[in-house]
Amino acid sequence: RVPTLPVYETTVSLLKSLLSPMGESKRPCGYIFKRGDIAWNCRTCQADSTCVICDSCFTQSNHDGHEVYFHRTSPGGCCDCGDAEAWALEGCCPTHRPDVSSVPQESSQDVLEA
Repeated sequence: RVPTLPVYETTVSLLKSLLSPMGESKRPCGYIFKRGDIAWNCRTCQADSTCVICDSCFTQSNHDGHEVYFHRTSPGGCCDCGDAEAWALEGCCPTHRPDVSSVPQESSQDVLEA
């Protein structure tokens, strides 16, 4: 017996399904910095001092009352907006903020063993 494969109405629907595994609709920004771009640090949101977000993500997100500063970049490195391991979810822009249900949570057992 031959397994049934999904049928896609359009090429676009096929591509969207390939780009959205397991129903995830949002991805981290990943913008790769060029020389002279503005990168934002937020000591409230970043996991460590190497975690930054691009100017576009920063202007779309809320960092009121946070300790923020910016710097001009050298080429390389990327925006961490939407990466739950690098940036607090509440500090992500709406475009890249992952759904809370899609972010792995530590169980109380994991915390006890740590």
